[in-house]
Amino acid sequence: MPFNNTQVAQNTRDAAGNSCGVSTNTAAAVFGTTHPAGVSKRTNVATITSFDPTTGSGIASGSQYVGGSCNGAVFVSAGATKVADFTVSFDVSDSGNRVESITTGFTAVNSAFSVAGSVQGNVFSQTAIRQEH
Repeated sequence: MPFNNTQVAQNTRDAAGNSCGVSTNTAAAVFGTTHPAGVSKRTNVATITSFDPTTGSGIASGSQYVGGSCNGAVFVSAGATKVADFTVSFDVSDSGNRVESITTGFTAVNSAFSVAGSVQGNVFSQTAIRQEH
């Protein structure tokens, strides 16, 4: 069953390529149900595994959790339950202030919040804009 998913996230990345962020997701089935949209909060933790500064392209891998928190780019695992692993391909532009990415792999794991293999056929694309403090 296809879903429309909207996500608002705040992420922090450090100079070593580690990131931690909290997102609020709203998901609704495209058709076939009268259930209202569901809302969930997730913590996403990732590390850049490769990056080519000439092209601005890279790959990151990470995990998604219910619970936990972020202290900057550092994941604080207290109270966290892992629900998925993911990989992302990304392109950096605008002097590093804009990142376009697409989730190239997303695998749910067994937990109280997810069932291994339950999420398939994903197409997640994201645009991130750096905000200065």
